Amino acid sequence: SSRVCFATVGTTQFDALTRALVSHEVTGLLARHGYSCLRLQIGRGSEPVLPSDPPPPIPIEWYRFKDSLEADMRSAALLISHAGAGSIMEGLRCTAPLLVAVNDGLMDNHQQARPPLGLRRTVGCASDRPAPPRPPSAPGACARARPARPPHRHDAERPLRGARGAARARRLA
Repeated sequence: SSRVCFATVGTTQFDALTRALVSHEVTGLLARHGYSCLRLQIGRGSEPVLPSDPPPPIPIEWYRFKDSLEADMRSAALLISHAGAGSIMEGLRCTAPLLVAVNDGLMDNHQQARPPLGLRRTVGCASDRPAPPRPPSAPGACARARPARPPHRHDAERPLRGARGAARARRLA
């Protein structure tokens, strides 16, 4: 079966994200994790320069715009999106994990200033710059990328009992 990683930059340009995604490092990582294709929606960005020696380990497809990204987003096994509100909301309606990348190259970077839009189901949110100050009650953080620590297998298999179990259940949620 085909496992597609789909990335969108919306209507803007985000060449830094596109360059990173077509790199040997990222395409190799995707291949090692069982992805069979990388599909990019590049908006107004530059045409991606695909590595040739050696060629990428998985096919890379790209296009600028479509009337709707819904089919590509719904069929993807992993979604990577710029931090535009519309793209995030559309991605959250899909079942695939969502990774959000902030475009720090934008003037008046509204993406980083935006409070997270229900990003609890995202794999992560990455940026090159620290997030602006937020009120203590604001949910989630969109700051420098930090790898999420998955629960240890033995943690997931142990029964959750008592106060310690309740605390562990909150950590695993």
